[in-house]
Amino acid sequence: MKYLVFAAGFLAASPAVANTYTCEQYSTEYGKLASGEITQDQSSPRLQLALGTILGAYFAKTLEKDDPTDRNGVASFESKISAQCKKTPDASFLEIVTKSAQDLRPTTKKPKKNDNYEQISLTDLKLDLKQLGGKKVEINGHFMSIGDISMISEKQFSTLQIMVETSKLSRDDRRKLLENCTQGCVVTIQGKVGGVLFETGIIAEHVIVD
Repeated sequence: MKYLVFAAGFLAASPAVANTYTCEQYSTEYGKLASGEITQDQSSPRLQLALGTILGAYFAKTLEKDDPTDRNGVASFESKISAQCKKTPDASFLEIVTKSAQDLRPTTKKPKKNDNYEQISLTDLKLDLKQLGGKKVEINGHFMSIGDISMISEKQFSTLQIMVETSKLSRDDRRKLLENCTQGCVVTIQGKVGGVLFETGIIAEHVIVD
């Protein structure tokens, strides 16, 4: 959808420009921006729309959320388009973006691999919960929070549930849960088995919203 919005904006701004904006023109303008010869504010409207189209295409196809601190994927996609444009300078910029975007696939970010956490199913964790006290585990399931009470289950409405303590999570992780899980969501949790609200549960240390 984002790609369609940006592409539509590119076309609506000036159909003639969109249809005639070549890779050579993009490479020339982008080169000046990349080298610092001009700033983003000094770049032409068509280059700004072109860059917006690239971003829209990338995030629409990968389903990622824009993270200003991690733009490796976007940078790689931009590099691919630049490389294609250098090979075919007379080609339509919009056509190159469209073709390049076809190779993109949805991505799902997982927690960084940490050998200190043992991957375990929710069922096995429930069966051995008391014997695993202090153990660091990684589980995936449906997260639900009601007030100060949080829990994870195999799937939505499942009666197989384990309590989760979220107070040890970083501020960013707690924000993710607040923004994405008000009505429940699928998550991967890394944490330690321990006491949670007078019973044994998981004290979450890291969380990824799938």
